[in-house]
Amino acid sequence: MSVPTQIGQYRILRTIGAGGMGTVFLGEHQLIGSRAAVKVLHPSLSMHKQIVERFFTEARAMAAIHDPGVVQVFDFGYSVDGTAYIVMELLEGEPLSARLDRLDVLPVGHALRIARQIAGSLDAAHATGVIHRDLKPDNVFLVRDPEALGGARTKILDFGICKLGVGGDARVTQTGVMLGTPVYMSPEQCRDSATIDHRSDIYSLGAVLFHMLTGRPPFDHDSVGELIAAHLHETPQRPGHYAELPETVDALVMACLAKDPAERFKSMGELQGAIDAVLQTLPGNTPIDVPVVEAPSVPTPQWFVDSQHPPAISDSIVIEEPKKFRAAHRFVMAIALFAGVGIGMTATRRLIDDSPTAEAHEAPPPAAMPAEQPAAAPATAPAPVATEEAWPEPIQPPADVEKAVDDIAKPAPAQKTTPATVAAKPRPTIRHSPPPKRTAPPTPTNADTEDDLYDTR
Repeated sequence: MSVPTQIGQYRILRTIGAGGMGTVFLGEHQLIGSRAAVKVLHPSLSMHKQIVERFFTEARAMAAIHDPGVVQVFDFGYSVDGTAYIVMELLEGEPLSARLDRLDVLPVGHALRIARQIAGSLDAAHATGVIHRDLKPDNVFLVRDPEALGGARTKILDFGICKLGVGGDARVTQTGVMLGTPVYMSPEQCRDSATIDHRSDIYSLGAVLFHMLTGRPPFDHDSVGELIAAHLHETPQRPGHYAELPETVDALVMACLAKDPAERFKSMGELQGAIDAVLQTLPGNTPIDVPVVEAPSVPTPQWFVDSQHPPAISDSIVIEEPKKFRAAHRFVMAIALFAGVGIGMTATRRLIDDSPTAEAHEAPPPAAMPAEQPAAAPATAPAPVATEEAWPEPIQPPADVEKAVDDIAKPAPAQKTTPATVAAKPRPTIRHSPPPKRTAPPTPTNADTEDDLYDTR
């Protein structure tokens, strides 16, 4: 089969593997860029409606199982040339058959853990009504998973594919009319019974576990007929006959390989429990028992039942109270600030209006001239005359100073909001007239007294 360039929405990069039914390619999505495994049915088989229907049944079956141990299916359909294909999850690891070829025999604990994972995934498949009918090491893939016991997790492939082993090696799958691989096939499946149920997969899993523990399948014959006859009529040797195994392991495997389905485990879940019990008896393979701590039951608060608000918490009161105080404090401070500004403006205007500077610059009344003394003085000594300080000579200020004084002395404009009007006081003025000329006072009768009175030196 030639390598196609594109299948569906996937660009084909290279070939991963090939088998009797078809070929698996590595594909890359053209838009997303994610990679997947594209399984393509051979063109000659795509002409048979029954085979194509089984091929698509596999895709539907895997898509219906929601379990991490089953490979995921993303898409399926027909390509441009008419061949059927399935787009599946790309797995990184190795098939179980490749590990058996490399190691021949797996450790007991490792083999039991792999069988336990397969049993769990098949239990999920059986819950959806899907029976694998072709369980074998080639259809079990081991992917790396550090979280899983043993560092590997199983992925089950190929649900419901029509295959038949022919020729000298019965493990090579070819196209035929019988479902399954005779090496690991159950007796009822060898008879092609129409009443096959989930217990057929239990027999096949027991045969795979037998191979992992001993390095060989339960029956190793050269022809398909001999294999079918052995599954129908022969009792296999116990696994302990080929390898040193505990009796509990022998009993577990032989219970899976019972000829009568009623004598096997009733379900994959029951088989899982039996494997766990055997693992606990093996030295160094006791699983870690993590106790489950249940959360203490908290009674429903009464406020929730009554649809009321929960009670207040003291811590929240301590946190909220300072916020309210700060808001009120800011409001009071704002009011005080505006009031202070208004009072300050009013006081400043009154100080300007009532400033003593204006009164200081007012000119005093002219000094009263001494009255004329009568010609005849009384015999007694005259009464003492009060001394009055003379007004100094006014100083002519510069023009800029005079203008500044005039600006300060201007009355403030009346505010519209103030109903009462304040009468402006008279504007202070500065005298610019020259000083009056001094006139010589009349000569008093007592010259000595008058000289002392008007002496300005």
